[in-house]
Amino acid sequence: MAPEKISRQYGLWDSPISPISLARGIVFTDVAWDHDGTLVWREGRSDRGMLVIQKPGGEAPRDLNSEFSIRARVGYGGGDFTVGDGQAYFVEADSGRFYRQSLSSGEPNPITPAFGHFSSPSLSPDGSWLAFVHSYEGQDSLGIVDAGGNSWPAKLVSGADFYMQPTWHPDNTRFAWIDWNHPNMPWDGCFLRMGTLSFPEKGLPLLEEITTLAGGHSTSVFQPQFSPNGHYMAFASDATGWWQLYLYDLSNGDQHQLTSAEADHGLPAWAQGLRTFAFSPDGSVIFYIRNQAGFASLWRLDIASGVHIQISLDDGYTWLDQIAVAPKLDGNDQVQIALIASGGQTSPRLITRSVPLADENHTITHASWQIRARSAAEEIPTPSYSLPKKIVWQGQEGSDIYGLYYPPHNPSFEGLGLPPLIVLIHGGPTSQRRAKFDPEAQFFATRGYAVLEVNYRGSTGYGRPYWEALKGNWGLYDVQDAVSGADHLSK
Repeated sequence: MAPEKISRQYGLWDSPISPISLARGIVFTDVAWDHDGTLVWREGRSDRGMLVIQKPGGEAPRDLNSEFSIRARVGYGGGDFTVGDGQAYFVEADSGRFYRQSLSSGEPNPITPAFGHFSSPSLSPDGSWLAFVHSYEGQDSLGIVDAGGNSWPAKLVSGADFYMQPTWHPDNTRFAWIDWNHPNMPWDGCFLRMGTLSFPEKGLPLLEEITTLAGGHSTSVFQPQFSPNGHYMAFASDATGWWQLYLYDLSNGDQHQLTSAEADHGLPAWAQGLRTFAFSPDGSVIFYIRNQAGFASLWRLDIASGVHIQISLDDGYTWLDQIAVAPKLDGNDQVQIALIASGGQTSPRLITRSVPLADENHTITHASWQIRARSAAEEIPTPSYSLPKKIVWQGQEGSDIYGLYYPPHNPSFEGLGLPPLIVLIHGGPTSQRRAKFDPEAQFFATRGYAVLEVNYRGSTGYGRPYWEALKGNWGLYDVQDAVSGADHLSK
C-alpha cells in the first residue's frame, strides 16, 4: 500500500534534491573509439578534466593518468583529445600543449611546445601526422606536427579569423576544415574548405589547391567528415533554413541533401569538436542525431537506398551528444555506437550498443543500451523527478514561442492552492533548453514550483528564421517571450 501523500502548499514541499547535490557528480564531454574497440571518454570532475579508458572484453575502466588535467582552451573550449593506433593525444590544461600517451601503459610525452593554445587534434589515417587548431596572440590557424613530436609544428593554413573541425581523407592526401571571419559567428555564416597535401622529402606536409565546397557569409556549415571508403564528404548545412545533412561526391562534385525533416541535424558551434553524425566503418551508413523542439532521436541512413530508420532508445533518453562509431565491424556486421545520453528524469550516462549495418525489414529491433559510466549516484528514484514537456504559446508579436515545461511534481506531496512559477532563461543567445537532465529545474519542480524554460526567439533548434529574429532585438524579443510565457501559464 502506497503511503498517504502529504497535503502542503506548492513551493513548500520537501525535496530529495539538496543544494550540495547540485555541485556533485561528473560531466561527460566527449567519447571516442580506438581501432581495437577501446573506449575513451573525458570526465569533468570539479576543476579537472580526466580521460578514462575501457579496454574491450569487459575490462574495468581506469584513468589514463593522474597528473594532468585535460582541457583545450581555444575559444570556448572543446576538442580536448583524440585517439588512434593505441595512443591518446590530448591538450594539457595549464600549458595548452599536446601530449601523447599509450592507452596500455607508460607516461605522457609532450609533442608540441608550450606556446598559444591547441585544440581539435586530428590524426592522419596512416598515424604519422597530427593536425590541429591553434590560437596564439589572438590569431587562429590550422597547424600540423608529426605524431611522435619529433619536429617543430608548422602552419597548414592561416588567414581566416577562426578555424574548427579539421579532418583527414582516408587516402591521407586530402584535408578539410571549417573557417569564418568577423563579424560572423559560425552559425551566421562559414565555409567548408578542402585542400590537397603534398609531402616533401624533408619537413612537414604542405597544403595546396584549396577549394570551397559549401557554406557562405549567410549559410552555416558544420562537421565535415569524409566517408571511410573515401567516396564522399558529409556535412550539415542550414541553406534550407534547418541544419540538414548533405553528401558531396568527391568523384564528380555532385552534392545532394540527405535529410528533410523540419529539425536540426547540426549545432551552433560554440565549442570545438562537436558531432551530430558518424559514418559506419565501411562508409555505407550514416548514424545521426535529430533535434526536434529540444528532443533528440537517433537515426540510421542507408546511403544507397536512402532509407532512414529510427533506432530505439530506452531508460527515458531524450537528449544525445557526441555520437561516436567504432572504426571496425563486430561479428555479423554489427557496428558499435557510443553516445552521451540523458533525459528529463535520467542523469547523463555514457552508453553503447551494437547495431546491425543492414536490415532488409527496415527496422531495428529493440535492444538495451549498455551503460559504461554514470555521471551521478542515481540514488533518487526516477519517479521522483518531473518530466519535461514541449510547450508552445503565442508571443507578443503573434509568433509561436517554444519552451519546456516542468510541472510541480513530488510523489510524497499533493499541492494546495496554485503553484508559483519560475521562468528560466538560457544564455547564448543561440543556445537552447533541451530535454536533457536539468538538476536546476528539478530542484524547484520537486519543491512544488512550476518551471518554464523559455526558448525565446534567438534560440536554435527551431530553424534559422527563428534564431535570426533576435538580430537587432536583443533585450526586446527575448524579454517579451519570457513575459508572454509566464502570462500564458498564469492564465
